[in-house]
Amino acid sequence: MKIFRVICALFALSLALCACSGTKNVELRFTDTAMNASLDVTAFGDGVSEGEFDALCREALERVKNTDRVTNATDPVSDVCRFNSSESGIDDASPTLQEILCAALQASEFTGGAYDPAIGELTELWSRARDTGAPQDVRVEVALSHSGQELIGVDGEQVTKVDEKLRLDLDRIRYGYAAEEALLTLDNSPLSYGTVIFGDTVGFFGEPQSGAFTFFVRDHRDEEFARVTMERCFISRVKNDFDEASGVSSVIDPITGKAVGGDVKCAIVASKSGVTSAAFAYAFAVGPSSRAIELWHKCPLDVDALLVTEDGTVYATGRFAADGATEIKSEEYHLIRIKDK
Repeated sequence: MKIFRVICALFALSLALCACSGTKNVELRFTDTAMNASLDVTAFGDGVSEGEFDALCREALERVKNTDRVTNATDPVSDVCRFNSSESGIDDASPTLQEILCAALQASEFTGGAYDPAIGELTELWSRARDTGAPQDVRVEVALSHSGQELIGVDGEQVTKVDEKLRLDLDRIRYGYAAEEALLTLDNSPLSYGTVIFGDTVGFFGEPQSGAFTFFVRDHRDEEFARVTMERCFISRVKNDFDEASGVSSVIDPITGKAVGGDVKCAIVASKSGVTSAAFAYAFAVGPSSRAIELWHKCPLDVDALLVTEDGTVYATGRFAADGATEIKSEEYHLIRIKDK
C-alpha cells in the first residue's frame, strides 16, 4: 500500500511538472477611449487573470486621463488652457506640463523649428480653414507673429511667454506622452510583454521571447503597407492630407505658417520616447523628404524614420533600415534603406 501511494504521488508530481512546463503566455486584450482616441492594449502573461489585467489597464487609462486634464486646451482648469488665456504665463505648472514642454522645446531646437509647440494661433486659424478654405496670407502672417518656441520660457513650475497672444498647441505630442504614461503601469506589472496603441502612437513593453516586437504600420490611407520588427520603443505616425483644390492640409509649416504640400504623405518615427517620436513624425512630414532625411542625419537624438512619399518610395532610416527590420507588404511601394548617418 505504501509503495502504491508513493507511485501515485510521483505520478501526480510528474503531471504537475508537465503542466508547468507546458504553460504558455495567455493573450489578453483591453479597449477603452480617452482624449477622443482609442486606447488598445494587447498583452501576454502567465498567471494574470482577466480581472487583474483589467485593473492594470484601468490604472493605465487613468494616467492617460490625467494627461488630458493637464493638456486639454479647451478645459478651463487645465495647465495649457490657463497658460493660453494668461497674459504672461503660469507659475504653478504641473510636472506633466514641465516634462512635455521640455521635450517639445528640445525637439523644436533639433528640427530647426519644423516642429514647434507654440503655434496655437496658427493651428486654430487653419482648423477653421477646413470649412472656409485657406486663410488669406495677411491672416497667416498675423498668427505667425504670435507663434514661436523662442517666446516660451520653462523654469520649474514657472512657464512664461513674451507675447500675450501666444498659445500652446500640444495636440501633436500629448498622445505620445499619454502612451508613455500608460506604458509605465503595464511595464511594471506581472505581464510578460505587450503593446499599447493610443491615437497614432504605439509603445512596446516587456520582453517577448524572440527579443523583438512585430507591428504592421499604416500609410496615409490607413492601409497596412509594411511590417516592422523592432526592439522596445515608441512608434508615431503623422499623415499629410494636403488638398490641392482648397490648399488645406493637416500639416502646417511652423516656419512659414503655410499648409504643407510636400512629397511626404506619411512620416513614421521610432524613438525611446513617445513625445519625441510624435514631435519628429510631425517635423519629418513638413517639407520634402530630402529635408526630412537631412534632419535625421543631423539629429543627435534617438529617432529613426520611415517616410512614405507620393511616388511610392519608402525611405527607411536607422533601425527601420536594418536587415529584416522592414518588410514592404504592398506592391505600390519600394524600399530605400539609409542605414548610417
